[in-house]
Amino acid sequence: MAGRPKEFDEVDALSRAQELFWRQGYGATSTEDLLAAMGLRKGSLYHTFGSKRGVFVQATKQFGHEFLRALRQALQQGSDPLEVLCQTFRALADPSHAAAVAAKGCYFGNTLVEMATLDPEMQHLAAQGLMAVEQVFYEALSQAQQAGQLSQSADPRALARYLINLWNGLNISRRMYTPQDLIPIIETGLQVLV
Repeated sequence: MAGRPKEFDEVDALSRAQELFWRQGYGATSTEDLLAAMGLRKGSLYHTFGSKRGVFVQATKQFGHEFLRALRQALQQGSDPLEVLCQTFRALADPSHAAAVAAKGCYFGNTLVEMATLDPEMQHLAAQGLMAVEQVFYEALSQAQQAGQLSQSADPRALARYLINLWNGLNISRRMYTPQDLIPIIETGLQVLV
């Protein structure tokens, strides 16, 4: 006997859960909060995701896939990988982003910090997400080096790790500073690419 078909869009429901987790964090988000945000009944949530943690795992994975796809697409469409990387960082100080967006920080970074003492498996999942971003940075830097845009003496792996460190720091700092204050910090950090 077949089960009842899903009566909701799983991708959309996870996007709404992700937004809630990103804004409030895992610990401050109740199951009731999730049900309201996702527009689900308790049975649907538990049948599809198993638990609040299951929703969080799937929302985090979906976030990672979407973010990496967008970053890779920007790099594929751009003719200059270094410029695409620079624009990715400069976007963190874009004043058109609402203050609420800037205040949320990095989804992976937030998860890594929150889960450090709560859930090592989730901490690892967030770390993998950041390392996947680092890998995209590495690929772009290697491509730039092969095209002669980056010095042959540069170490693309070390630069990618530097950039992920800069990314993490900026996502904290943008909670402290105005976009105008962030711009010189970003530009100083990006000088390693020129």
